[in-house]
Amino acid sequence: MTKVSVIIPYFNGPSYLEECIQSIENQNRSDLEVLLVDDRGGDAVPVSVLEKEFVRHIVLERERDPERTPFDVVEGSSNEKSLNGTGSNEKSPFGVAAARNAGVRHARGEYLYFLDADDYLWEDSLNRLVGLAD
Repeated sequence: MTKVSVIIPYFNGPSYLEECIQSIENQNRSDLEVLLVDDRGGDAVPVSVLEKEFVRHIVLERERDPERTPFDVVEGSSNEKSLNGTGSNEKSPFGVAAARNAGVRHARGEYLYFLDADDYLWEDSLNRLVGLAD
Protein backbone atom coordinates (compact mmCIF):
# COMPACT_ATOMS: atom_id res chain seq x y z
CA MET A 1 0.00 0.00 0.00
CA THR A 2 1.17 3.51 -0.78
CA LYS A 3 1.57 5.64 2.31
CA VAL A 4 2.72 8.95 0.78
CA SER A 5 1.95 10.50 -2.60
CA VAL A 6 4.36 13.30 -3.46
CA ILE A 7 2.72 15.59 -6.01
CA ILE A 8 5.04 17.69 -8.16
CA PRO A 9 3.55 20.18 -10.63
CA TYR A 10 5.99 20.49 -13.51
CA PHE A 11 6.33 23.14 -16.17
CA ASN A 12 9.83 23.19 -17.60
CA GLY A 13 12.90 23.21 -15.39
CA PRO A 14 14.66 19.90 -15.95
CA SER A 15 17.86 21.14 -14.35
CA TYR A 16 16.18 21.17 -10.93
CA LEU A 17 13.85 18.23 -11.36
CA GLU A 18 16.50 15.52 -11.19
CA GLU A 19 17.79 16.83 -7.85
CA CYS A 20 14.24 17.12 -6.56
CA ILE A 21 13.50 13.49 -7.46
CA GLN A 22 16.83 12.41 -5.95
CA SER A 23 15.89 14.08 -2.65
CA ILE A 24 12.68 12.03 -2.62
CA GLU A 25 14.55 8.84 -3.44
CA ASN A 26 16.89 9.59 -0.53
CA GLN A 27 13.91 9.39 1.86
CA ASN A 28 14.40 5.60 1.86
CA ARG A 29 10.70 4.83 1.83
CA SER A 30 9.38 1.97 -0.26
CA ASP A 31 5.77 3.02 0.29
CA LEU A 32 5.74 6.27 -1.64
CA GLU A 33 4.89 7.40 -5.13
CA VAL A 34 5.76 10.54 -7.03
CA LEU A 35 3.14 12.06 -9.28
CA LEU A 36 4.89 14.30 -11.76
CA VAL A 37 2.07 16.38 -13.21
CA ASP A 38 3.36 17.81 -16.46
CA ASP A 39 1.72 20.90 -17.88
CA ARG A 40 3.65 20.86 -21.18
CA GLY A 41 3.27 17.44 -22.71
CA GLY A 42 6.36 15.66 -21.48
CA ASP A 43 8.89 17.03 -23.92
CA ALA A 44 11.20 18.49 -21.29
CA VAL A 45 11.10 15.76 -18.63
CA PRO A 46 14.50 14.06 -18.27
CA VAL A 47 14.45 10.39 -19.23
CA SER A 48 16.34 9.55 -16.03
CA VAL A 49 13.32 10.79 -14.04
CA LEU A 50 10.76 8.92 -16.13
CA GLU A 51 12.71 5.67 -15.68
CA LYS A 52 12.30 5.75 -11.90
CA GLU A 53 9.95 2.99 -10.77
CA PHE A 54 8.20 5.18 -8.18
CA VAL A 55 7.50 8.07 -10.60
CA ARG A 56 4.14 8.32 -12.37
CA HIS A 57 4.06 10.87 -15.19
CA ILE A 58 0.70 12.61 -15.69
CA VAL A 59 0.35 14.92 -18.69
CA LEU A 60 -2.36 17.57 -18.68
CA GLU A 61 -3.91 18.11 -22.08
CA ARG A 62 -6.40 20.61 -23.43
CA GLU A 63 -7.35 22.29 -26.65
CA ARG A 64 -6.16 25.87 -26.33
CA ASP A 65 -7.81 28.86 -27.90
CA PRO A 66 -5.01 30.50 -29.94
CA GLU A 67 -6.67 33.89 -29.45
CA ARG A 68 -6.30 33.76 -25.66
CA THR A 69 -3.30 33.61 -23.40
CA PRO A 70 -3.35 31.08 -20.55
CA PHE A 71 -4.06 33.88 -18.07
CA ASP A 72 -6.93 36.16 -19.05
CA VAL A 73 -6.42 39.89 -18.77
CA VAL A 74 -8.93 41.74 -16.61
CA GLU A 75 -11.02 44.21 -18.61
CA GLY A 76 -9.76 47.75 -18.15
CA SER A 77 -6.44 46.73 -16.64
CA SER A 78 -3.72 49.31 -17.05
CA ASN A 79 -0.91 46.78 -16.67
CA GLU A 80 -1.44 43.68 -18.79
CA LYS A 81 2.05 42.42 -18.07
CA SER A 82 1.44 42.01 -14.34
CA LEU A 83 -1.73 39.99 -14.96
CA ASN A 84 -0.18 37.98 -17.72
CA GLY A 85 3.06 37.00 -16.03
CA THR A 86 5.94 38.01 -18.27
CA GLY A 87 3.69 38.85 -21.16
CA SER A 88 4.87 35.73 -22.96
CA ASN A 89 2.52 33.13 -24.43
CA GLU A 90 5.06 30.48 -23.41
CA LYS A 91 3.11 29.76 -20.23
CA SER A 92 1.77 26.79 -18.44
CA PRO A 93 -1.61 26.13 -20.09
CA PHE A 94 -3.30 25.02 -16.88
CA GLY A 95 -1.29 26.42 -14.00
CA VAL A 96 0.05 25.02 -10.77
CA ALA A 97 -3.35 24.73 -9.06
CA ALA A 98 -4.78 22.57 -11.84
CA ALA A 99 -1.65 20.42 -11.80
CA ARG A 100 -1.91 19.89 -8.05
CA ASN A 101 -5.61 19.05 -8.34
CA ALA A 102 -4.85 16.49 -11.05
CA GLY A 103 -2.20 14.98 -8.79
CA VAL A 104 -4.71 14.66 -5.97
CA ARG A 105 -7.17 12.89 -8.29
CA HIS A 106 -4.50 10.33 -9.28
CA ALA A 107 -2.90 9.89 -5.85
CA ARG A 108 -3.01 6.50 -4.16
CA GLY A 109 -1.33 7.45 -0.91
CA GLU A 110 -2.83 7.80 2.51
CA TYR A 111 -1.00 11.14 2.83
CA LEU A 112 -0.29 13.83 0.26
CA TYR A 113 2.84 15.96 0.09
CA PHE A 114 3.13 18.84 -2.37
CA LEU A 115 6.60 19.67 -3.62
CA ASP A 116 7.68 22.10 -6.33
CA ALA A 117 10.04 20.80 -9.01
CA ASP A 118 12.80 23.20 -7.92
CA ASP A 119 12.62 22.27 -4.22
CA TYR A 120 14.19 19.43 -2.28
CA LEU A 121 13.36 17.37 0.79
CA TRP A 122 15.71 17.18 3.73
CA GLU A 123 16.83 13.69 4.61
CA ASP A 124 14.23 11.81 6.66
CA SER A 125 11.58 14.54 6.18
CA LEU A 126 8.81 12.21 5.06
CA ASN A 127 9.56 9.68 7.80
CA ARG A 128 9.21 12.39 10.43
CA LEU A 129 6.01 13.79 8.94
CA VAL A 130 4.40 10.35 8.62
CA GLY A 131 5.46 9.57 12.19
CA LEU A 132 3.74 12.72 13.44
CA ALA A 133 0.63 12.10 11.35
CA ASP A 134 0.24 8.47 12.41
